[in-house]
Amino acid sequence: MAHCRELESNQVPGGGDAAIITNNGVTVSLAGDADVGSLTLGDNVNCGSGGPSLNVAGHALRLYGNFTIGSCGQFTLDGGTFVGQYAQHTVSGTMGWTGGSLAGH
Repeated sequence: MAHCRELESNQVPGGGDAAIITNNGVTVSLAGDADVGSLTLGDNVNCGSGGPSLNVAGHALRLYGNFTIGSCGQFTLDGGTFVGQYAQHTVSGTMGWTGGSLAGH
């Protein structure tokens, strides 16, 4: 999802991992297809000058657990694929869809 050096664990999250992106002003863009156990994007307080962003363009993001976009979070799907499976998805922030596909099971 991001360069490993930018993540606390120094590795990209996998299908069984929780990806938590809450630092304001951070933008994460997929550099390839990714599987994630669950995803939290943005907090619900203290958004500052702008919450974190996750951009999916031209790649697939497959999510196997809960997906939460806090009021500070910004998710954009632009020509990629987002697949959410068997979980709860909560959107309080911004979700933009300019192209690509959304799917769920």
